[in-house]
Amino acid sequence: MKREESMGESNRRDGEEGWSKEGADWFNSLPWDDAKYLLTRQEGDVRDKEDEKRLGRLLESYEKATGYKWATELEAGEYVFECLECNGDGSVKVIVSERDFVWETCSDCRGEGVQYLDEEEAAERIDAGYTPLRTPST
Repeated sequence: MKREESMGESNRRDGEEGWSKEGADWFNSLPWDDAKYLLTRQEGDVRDKEDEKRLGRLLESYEKATGYKWATELEAGEYVFECLECNGDGSVKVIVSERDFVWETCSDCRGEGVQYLDEEEAAERIDAGYTPLRTPST
């Protein structure tokens, strides 16, 4: 039986935050359009046969890379927003000296480019004019 890992809190191993190393490595290897597609789709949101094939290909790739089955539903009350600190990039520019800089993994989203917020935090972001990438299924 495959283990489940989700971007939601419920299936994280040993109380860890974020993805497993294997999951993060897999996700970071995806082309941006595939990554954005996975982050923004809703449960059951398959528009046509081509969309179904794309999702199937990505989920199969994830299972092969990690040994996990992808859990696609968010927890009740969980919302996904683009990370404000890194603008969804997953990394931030750190100035080392006047002419040098390095890119480091964003500490706010742990390199995922998105943040998972509960209803209260999500309401504050929405009131500030931000739109969630994903919302919990009703």
